[in-house]
Amino acid sequence: MNPFDLKQFLRLLSRMDKLSFLCMVLLLGIGLLFIRCAGMEYQSLIFPTRWLIQAVFIGIGMVLYFGCALTNYRLLGRYSWAIFAVGLVLLSMVFVSGGKDVGARSVLRLPGMSVQVSEPMKAAALLFTAWALSHPLLKYSNISPLCIWGAIIMLPFGIIALQHDMGTGLQFLPFSFAILFVNGLRKRWLLIIVLVVSISLPFLYFVLEPYQKQRIVVFMKEPCEMAIFTVGAFVGEEKEAQMQRSFDMIYDRMKESIRDKEGNRIEPDNWNAEQSLRTVAIGGSKGLGYTNGRQHTLGYLPRTVAPTDFIFAVICEETGLLGALCVIFLFVVYIVLTCRTAMRANDEFGASIAIGAAVLVASHCAINMGMCIGLSPIIGIPLPFVSYGGSCLLGMLLVAGLVQSVHIHTIVKPKE
Repeated sequence: MNPFDLKQFLRLLSRMDKLSFLCMVLLLGIGLLFIRCAGMEYQSLIFPTRWLIQAVFIGIGMVLYFGCALTNYRLLGRYSWAIFAVGLVLLSMVFVSGGKDVGARSVLRLPGMSVQVSEPMKAAALLFTAWALSHPLLKYSNISPLCIWGAIIMLPFGIIALQHDMGTGLQFLPFSFAILFVNGLRKRWLLIIVLVVSISLPFLYFVLEPYQKQRIVVFMKEPCEMAIFTVGAFVGEEKEAQMQRSFDMIYDRMKESIRDKEGNRIEPDNWNAEQSLRTVAIGGSKGLGYTNGRQHTLGYLPRTVAPTDFIFAVICEETGLLGALCVIFLFVVYIVLTCRTAMRANDEFGASIAIGAAVLVASHCAINMGMCIGLSPIIGIPLPFVSYGGSCLLGMLLVAGLVQSVHIHTIVKPKE
C-alpha cells in the first residue's frame, strides 16, 4: 500500500472489523482504569504512574496494530522466516544480557528499558507457523506437518524453557497446535500426542525449578480437597478417608521434593493464591465500587502483581460478578469475531493466522482468570489487553493487527 495514497488508506480502514476493534479498545480502556487503581494505597491522594506508562505503550502498540492491519498479511508471510529468525536471536541474547524476573531469566536488558522478548515472539511464531504449515509446497511433499511444527515451535519453546520461564513457553503450544490441527494433522497423531503428554506430566514435576514446584503444589491442594469432599458424599466416609490419606501421601511427597540448591526444604507459599480468592469473593455480585477495593489498596494482594497477573481479581473486587461477566463477554465476542475472520478468509494462511490468534487469546484468558479463582496454577500469564506490561501488550496488539489484516485483505465473493 502506498502510505501517501489517502483514498486507499481510507478504503482499507473502511473494511476493518469494527466490532472486533471496538471490543479490543474497550478492553484496553478497562485495563487502564484498573491499572490506575491497582497500585493505589489506602486513603492516599498519590496516584501511581503505571497507568500512564501503559497509556504510552498503548499508543506505541496502536501504531504497530495499524501497521500490521493495513499491510497485506501475504506480504508479511513472505518475510515471516526473517521475522522469526530475528526473534530467535533476541531470545538468545537474553542469556548474555538478560535479567531474572520472578525466578525466570527471561527479560532482555536494553539501555533505559527491559523487554520480555518471549511476548512479541508469540506473534512472530504464529505468523511463521501459519505460513509454513499452510504453504502449498507442503501439500505436494512427503514431509509431515508434525515435523514442520516441531522444527519451528521447539526452537522458541526450548530457549524459553532454558530461561526457566516454563509458563510462557507452554503458551506457544496451544495456538501452534491449533494451526497444525487445521492444516492436516491426522486424528491418530492427535491421540498419540495427548497420551504422551498425559503420561509425561507426572514425571516432569521432579525436573522443575523449586518455585515452579511451589506453584503446582499450591494449586493442587484446594481443588483436590474439594473433589475428595464432593466424591465422599457419594461413596461414603470410609472411602473418603482412604482417598484423603492417598492424597495426603502424594501431597507430602511433592512438598518434600521442594528444596533449594543447598538441599534445604522450602515451604510452599500460597499467599497470592489465597489473597486472590479472597479479593474475588469480597466483590460479591456488585462489587465495592471503583477505587474502593481493600485487598490491593491495603497490600494484602501485593501491588507488584495486582496490576499484572491478578488484574482480573481487582476487577472482580471493585465491580463484582457483573463487571467480571462484562469483561468475559468482551473477550468471548472478540474470540468469536476472530473465528469468523478465519471462516471467511480466502486462503489457508489467513485462516491459520486467525485460528491461532483466537486460541492464543482464549488460552491466555482461561489461564489468567483461572489463576485468580484457583482453577489453574499461578504461572505468570497476563490477561490480554488488560494486564499491565508493555511487552505483553505490544505482542497482543501485533497478533490483533495480523487478524485485522486478514479481515481487511479478504475478498468477499458476491452471492450467486
